[in-house]
Amino acid sequence: MSTHLFIIKSLSNLLMSELLTVVGMVFNILFFGRLMKRLFLFILFTLTVGDSFSEEFFVETEENSRLFPIWGEDAKKLGYDLPNPFGISLIYMGMDQDLTVESIDLSFEDPVIDAIIGGLDIDAYDAELRVDNVTLRADMWVFPFLNLYGVLGQTNGEVRAKANISGDALNLSGAPIHFNYEGVTYGAGMTFAGGYKSLFTIVDMNFTHTKLNIVDGTTEALVISPRVGYNTKLWDKPFRVWLGAMYQDFDQTIEGDVYDIIDLGPIGDVAGPGKFEVSQKGTHAWNYTSGFSIEFNKKWDLIFEAGFGKNRSFMVGTGFRF
Repeated sequence: MSTHLFIIKSLSNLLMSELLTVVGMVFNILFFGRLMKRLFLFILFTLTVGDSFSEEFFVETEENSRLFPIWGEDAKKLGYDLPNPFGISLIYMGMDQDLTVESIDLSFEDPVIDAIIGGLDIDAYDAELRVDNVTLRADMWVFPFLNLYGVLGQTNGEVRAKANISGDALNLSGAPIHFNYEGVTYGAGMTFAGGYKSLFTIVDMNFTHTKLNIVDGTTEALVISPRVGYNTKLWDKPFRVWLGAMYQDFDQTIEGDVYDIIDLGPIGDVAGPGKFEVSQKGTHAWNYTSGFSIEFNKKWDLIFEAGFGKNRSFMVGTGFRF
């Protein structure tokens, strides 16, 4: 594991305790069935009553506005318009990408069957991953140029692939592989920001861990997103547009019932209970992004971003700052 990945993973593990895992389990049970409805209502709420709500329940004073970000007053004296230091966001992201299946291992309870089938050579190809993710994000501008945040959310994934299976006991060509999974995602990240006049640049980096609902499955992902953009006005509201890129480094190990992912043909009728283990990662690390955001006031905003290239993605979110 590279040094930077180890440092970020250690930071994430330090921030996320067992309590967070328990909260995530409750989130998993209660939240996902109405994700899109809640997202829509939250955005609608933002557009209609956000001003009155924020003014009534979150009163910013001169004293607490100076606490964070550190050196914020100095930045304001230089003419920089800083966002409110604390934020809570609700974000949806969908992604389609190609997978590289590094290995598929099968095992069976019957030792004879395991000796015969467990040694099959399985070569997967044309693997694709579809992921839908909804997260809550809490963040803080520690310095005018540095934002730290934590995320907690729900991930749903679908994997499709084909496989050539060969061995003494079985030979199959183009056998379909298909399975779904879901799990609680949590992690931490940081954003570096800077600008000159109407131009700005942002580099976002986060590390997340997803505990999957399959027998024993995990996903660990490092995402780095540099962006360069321009500040302007739309309907007399602050409006940002940008171009960027997204780097993803993730490894995924999934275990479960072998019959949930692959049809072994006639031999499956007599093989008995069996398990599978799949190790896979993203085929393409980089894709391009383009997006925009609009601030309705100093407290409420909306953000949209699309990814294109080898990996395709779409993100929409709304945030409240105080």
